[in-house]
Amino acid sequence: MKYALYTYTTENIGDDIQSIAARRFLPTVDYRIDRDLVGLWNNPEPTEKVKLITNGWYMHKPYAWPVKDKSLNPLYISLYVEQEDNRVVKAFLTDESRRKLNAHGKVGARDVATKKFFESHGIEAYLSGCVTLTLQKDENIKKHDFILLTDVSEKIYNYIKKNTDKKVVYLSNVVSTKQNTEVRDELAELYLYLYQSATCVITERLHTALPSLALETPVVLIRKDNPIGGIDYRLRGLGELAHYLTEDEFLEGKVFDINNPKANKPDYKKYRQSLIRTCSDFTGYNNQQSFSRSEIGYKSFDEVLDRVYFLSQMNLKQLSIETSLNRYKLNQMSDLEHVVEDQKIELNKLTGVKFTARRLAGNVKRRILNGK
Repeated sequence: MKYALYTYTTENIGDDIQSIAARRFLPTVDYRIDRDLVGLWNNPEPTEKVKLITNGWYMHKPYAWPVKDKSLNPLYISLYVEQEDNRVVKAFLTDESRRKLNAHGKVGARDVATKKFFESHGIEAYLSGCVTLTLQKDENIKKHDFILLTDVSEKIYNYIKKNTDKKVVYLSNVVSTKQNTEVRDELAELYLYLYQSATCVITERLHTALPSLALETPVVLIRKDNPIGGIDYRLRGLGELAHYLTEDEFLEGKVFDINNPKANKPDYKKYRQSLIRTCSDFTGYNNQQSFSRSEIGYKSFDEVLDRVYFLSQMNLKQLSIETSLNRYKLNQMSDLEHVVEDQKIELNKLTGVKFTARRLAGNVKRRILNGK
């Protein structure tokens, strides 16, 4: 038996953290498959049997669904379907897709909205939660006296800076879509190190909040109508697992004390235990030692911060190149309306990603290594 793991070309390092979580249940990683091109993957050894934990967000352009290679044995778990994209919806609702999903039993939907989507179209489903809830702590990583923020507003940053003597670490989940798999894997592990070692985490990102729950770090997920990364309905059934506060509730300071953070609610554990059981039964393997397969647990806090800073500088350079190339493409294709629209969407996304990455790269040392 062989085993495959997803890779990504998205702008969100949270995707890679999902693969770090799924990797826990793989005795080996024999193949890496682009999640958004899984429907095009062909096994070079077609007589093999390959198991794949098919968790994550479906899909990002370009689309290639459903799983077609006959050697692949997928575990459909922790799926989120982007219902705002009609092309994604059409791909999931073809006769072939529905037949293949139902052939493997009930589909594990990551959230309530995806569960309802499947069920309303004749696909049996259950609420599984997200595989990132299975991440396992590294016992060599110690707690440090800092508060971690990911992709929060300037209001929240300024409030925390004013109301604590702790170090404040600001990160963003954005990453260049051109970064190679090895860099993305490393960055995901570095982020998880910081999630585990923080005294508390404040974030707008679901895929910061859920790993922080798994790593037993008190976490606040900021509740918004238009959270970073998508529509608010994708959080239903998940956001409430963390301390789920509006920005105003958080800024009042009465519900969550950043200097003496209260522990997370235990609600997430029912999903965690079920996910661990389902995934380990599927592969016959369960690594309980660490989320990492590197020696990251032995690195010092400052070493991790220095490495994050270095990779963020690389990321910013790549994002600058991507943004320039997309502007050039837009100018060259002004007569193709549908192509232009796609390019505008991509350019707007990259411009936002680049802005956030520049903020990270410019502030990491000033805000972190010097204390704030």
